[in-house]
Amino acid sequence: LFPYTTLFRSKGSINLVNLNRLDEAWESFESAFKLIEGEDGLKTRYDKENEEMERFPKELGRLYNNTGSYYLYKKNFDKSMKYSDMCLELLDTGFIEDAKSRDELEMFSRIDLTLCYLNTEKYDEAFLNNNKAKELAIKMGNKKEIAERFRDEGLIYNITEKHEKAIFSYKKAINIYNELNSQEIYVAKTHAEI
Repeated sequence: LFPYTTLFRSKGSINLVNLNRLDEAWESFESAFKLIEGEDGLKTRYDKENEEMERFPKELGRLYNNTGSYYLYKKNFDKSMKYSDMCLELLDTGFIEDAKSRDELEMFSRIDLTLCYLNTEKYDEAFLNNNKAKELAIKMGNKKEIAERFRDEGLIYNITEKHEKAIFSYKKAINIYNELNSQEIYVAKTHAEI
């Protein structure tokens, strides 16, 4: 199986996952679903300051994304893809107005989809999702994720026997890791993949 570059980005569950307490992490997700999703769609809450009701779309997007990551970690790729796609569908509704949050949620969902498609040997889909994630990482200036996307791009090229392109992508990743003074393990792994 391929490495998992993402896990959980919600505060409560990441600690449980890092402690390998996955059942408790799942209970945390279920509780969050009950609080955020209503019978007829997204629940709302009252914002006293603005005297209006607001929906919970950003929280639901994170929950879908984190649930997709949870299933990726559990190696249940079908369910991971389902929740990653649900996050992308939510983004398409336009409920999430904050561009940075939208881009970040899409990037992490695309990364999870990339890894799912790699593990299920659907390399064209992996490449497309990785490329979209890389574009978003570039747009946001997230150099670590840009390096990771080049590294996964190199992996996809290597698997599909496009070796010259793989070397180019791996070298791009190494250069970015070096710019970031990244941990030597990332640089060493990428060198080893060349």
